[in-house]
Amino acid sequence: MKSGWENGSRPKRNLANSKANFFFPIPSWPTNKRAWGIFLSLATALAEVVDSDSIVTGFHSLDSPNYPDTSREFVDSMERAINSGTRAGRLGRKISILSPLIGMKKEEIIRFGLELGADYSYSISCYRGEEVPCMRCPACRIRDSAWKSLGIEDHLIKRLKKEGKWHGF
Repeated sequence: MKSGWENGSRPKRNLANSKANFFFPIPSWPTNKRAWGIFLSLATALAEVVDSDSIVTGFHSLDSPNYPDTSREFVDSMERAINSGTRAGRLGRKISILSPLIGMKKEEIIRFGLELGADYSYSISCYRGEEVPCMRCPACRIRDSAWKSLGIEDHLIKRLKKEGKWHGF
């Protein structure tokens, strides 16, 4: 029996009669969406040009353990690659990747941001990338759960309600 992967492309799925989420066919791996290595490479190029010794990320892995490119191991591997493959590294000027949120849960990140005065009313987590969250994707569900665990209405939802853009899900 053929798997569908023989020709090197992803097998097609008929989702018309599927119980899969509208936005996320099973399995829910965002194909080629996880391009953090590319973004870190671009950030490294900029860091070299402006003579910076650090790159800061917003990675957090506790709520998304299935994404290896938000893990401490990935960050450490990228840092080693940066420092062995750049002029700065060869000259002994190490570039560090700082990921202060990596061990925090989403509710801890939200609480930390609130303490710093972050305006979450314009922050977007939804995989669709639109202002009004779908409330079905993993990012929306994690965000919703985190705000509820804090006992606070999500500032984005609060603003959308005020503007008449939120109709609930």
